Amino acid sequence: MCDNCQNEKRSIWPPNIRPKDLQVVAQGNWISLIQCSKCSSLWVESAYEPYASFIYLVRWNYTTADWNYLNSIDNSEVLIEWHKQEIKMHWENLSSEDKLLIEKHRQRAYHQYDPIDLPNKEINIEDLLR
Repeated sequence: MCDNCQNEKRSIWPPNIRPKDLQVVAQGNWISLIQCSKCSSLWVESAYEPYASFIYLVRWNYTTADWNYLNSIDNSEVLIEWHKQEIKMHWENLSSEDKLLIEKHRQRAYHQYDPIDLPNKEINIEDLLR
Protein backbone atom coordinates (compact mmCIF):
# COMPACT_ATOMS: atom_id res chain seq x y z
CA MET A 1 0.00 0.00 0.00
CA CYS A 2 1.20 3.48 -0.82
CA ASP A 3 1.97 5.44 2.34
CA ASN A 4 0.92 8.64 0.58
CA CYS A 5 -2.45 8.02 -1.10
CA GLN A 6 -3.35 4.72 0.59
CA ASN A 7 -4.54 3.42 -2.77
CA GLU A 8 -5.23 -0.13 -1.56
CA LYS A 9 -7.01 0.98 1.60
CA ARG A 10 -9.11 3.87 0.33
CA SER A 11 -11.52 4.42 -2.51
CA ILE A 12 -12.33 8.00 -1.52
CA TRP A 13 -10.80 10.86 0.43
CA PRO A 14 -13.28 13.12 2.22
CA PRO A 15 -13.10 16.92 2.05
CA ASN A 16 -10.39 18.86 3.85
CA ILE A 17 -7.86 16.03 4.01
CA ARG A 18 -5.87 14.65 1.14
CA PRO A 19 -2.60 12.95 0.37
CA LYS A 20 0.44 15.03 -0.45
CA ASP A 21 2.47 14.84 -3.64
CA LEU A 22 -0.36 14.73 -6.16
CA GLN A 23 0.01 16.06 -9.68
CA VAL A 24 -2.71 17.07 -12.12
CA VAL A 25 -2.71 14.80 -15.18
CA ALA A 26 -5.84 16.10 -16.96
CA GLN A 27 -8.49 18.71 -16.31
CA GLY A 28 -12.15 18.95 -17.13
CA ASN A 29 -15.03 21.20 -16.16
CA TRP A 30 -14.78 21.43 -12.32
CA ILE A 31 -13.09 18.03 -12.21
CA SER A 32 -9.47 16.83 -12.54
CA LEU A 33 -7.55 13.60 -12.90
CA ILE A 34 -4.60 13.58 -10.51
CA GLN A 35 -1.78 11.14 -9.92
CA CYS A 36 0.11 10.15 -6.80
CA SER A 37 3.78 10.91 -7.41
CA LYS A 38 4.84 8.01 -5.16
CA CYS A 39 2.84 5.08 -6.60
CA SER A 40 1.30 6.55 -9.80
CA SER A 41 -2.27 5.73 -8.70
CA LEU A 42 -4.91 7.89 -10.34
CA TRP A 43 -7.58 9.84 -8.47
CA VAL A 44 -10.44 12.04 -9.63
CA GLU A 45 -10.81 15.32 -7.78
CA SER A 46 -13.93 17.47 -7.77
CA ALA A 47 -15.13 20.34 -5.62
CA TYR A 48 -18.59 20.79 -4.14
CA GLU A 49 -20.51 23.75 -2.81
CA PRO A 50 -20.64 25.98 -0.96
CA TYR A 51 -18.07 28.02 -2.85
CA ALA A 52 -16.47 24.89 -4.37
CA SER A 53 -14.52 24.64 -1.13
CA PHE A 54 -15.16 20.96 -0.33
CA ILE A 55 -12.86 18.83 -2.46
CA TYR A 56 -13.26 15.05 -2.61
CA LEU A 57 -10.99 12.48 -4.24
CA VAL A 58 -12.20 9.20 -5.74
CA ARG A 59 -9.80 6.48 -6.89
CA TRP A 60 -9.74 6.03 -10.68
CA ASN A 61 -9.18 2.42 -11.69
CA TYR A 62 -9.04 3.12 -15.41
CA THR A 63 -6.51 4.81 -17.69
CA THR A 64 -5.79 8.44 -18.40
CA ALA A 65 -7.02 7.84 -21.96
CA ASP A 66 -10.31 6.49 -20.56
CA TRP A 67 -10.70 9.62 -18.41
CA ASN A 68 -9.96 11.90 -21.35
CA TYR A 69 -12.48 10.08 -23.53
CA LEU A 70 -15.25 10.31 -20.90
CA ASN A 71 -14.39 13.92 -20.21
CA SER A 72 -14.77 14.75 -23.92
CA ILE A 73 -18.26 13.25 -24.23
CA ASP A 74 -20.24 15.96 -22.49
CA ASN A 75 -18.01 18.58 -20.90
CA SER A 76 -17.27 16.38 -17.86
CA GLU A 77 -20.90 15.67 -16.87
CA VAL A 78 -20.46 11.87 -16.97
CA LEU A 79 -17.39 12.10 -14.76
CA ILE A 80 -19.08 14.43 -12.29
CA GLU A 81 -22.07 12.09 -12.00
CA TRP A 82 -19.75 9.11 -11.57
CA HIS A 83 -17.79 10.99 -8.88
CA LYS A 84 -20.96 11.69 -6.86
CA GLN A 85 -22.11 8.10 -7.31
CA GLU A 86 -18.83 6.69 -6.00
CA ILE A 87 -18.86 8.94 -2.94
CA LYS A 88 -22.45 7.92 -2.17
CA MET A 89 -21.55 4.24 -2.51
CA HIS A 90 -18.42 4.29 -0.35
CA TRP A 91 -18.63 7.05 2.24
CA GLU A 92 -20.25 4.93 4.94
CA ASN A 93 -17.27 2.53 4.83
CA LEU A 94 -14.87 5.28 5.86
CA SER A 95 -13.42 5.74 9.32
CA SER A 96 -15.53 7.62 11.83
CA GLU A 97 -13.20 10.62 11.51
CA ASP A 98 -13.63 10.71 7.74
CA LYS A 99 -17.40 10.29 8.00
CA LEU A 100 -17.48 13.18 10.43
CA LEU A 101 -15.81 15.43 7.84
CA ILE A 102 -18.46 14.46 5.31
CA GLU A 103 -21.25 15.05 7.81
CA LYS A 104 -19.85 18.51 8.53
CA HIS A 105 -19.89 19.24 4.81
CA ARG A 106 -23.46 17.96 4.52
CA GLN A 107 -24.55 20.26 7.34
CA ARG A 108 -22.68 23.23 5.86
CA ALA A 109 -24.33 22.52 2.49
CA TYR A 110 -27.78 22.24 4.10
CA HIS A 111 -28.06 18.66 2.81
CA GLN A 112 -28.54 20.06 -0.70
CA TYR A 113 -25.19 20.73 -2.37
CA ASP A 114 -23.00 17.85 -1.26
CA PRO A 115 -22.36 14.62 -3.19
CA ILE A 116 -24.37 12.51 -0.74
CA ASP A 117 -27.57 14.53 -0.98
CA LEU A 118 -27.40 15.74 -4.59
CA PRO A 119 -29.41 13.65 -7.03
CA ASN A 120 -27.38 11.82 -9.61
CA LYS A 121 -27.79 9.56 -12.61
CA GLU A 122 -26.42 6.04 -12.40
CA ILE A 123 -23.23 5.79 -14.42
CA ASN A 124 -21.66 2.56 -15.60
CA ILE A 125 -18.12 3.35 -16.68
CA GLU A 126 -17.55 -0.07 -18.26
CA ASP A 127 -20.59 0.35 -20.52
CA LEU A 128 -19.45 3.80 -21.61
CA LEU A 129 -15.94 2.58 -22.42
CA ARG A 130 -17.10 -0.27 -24.68
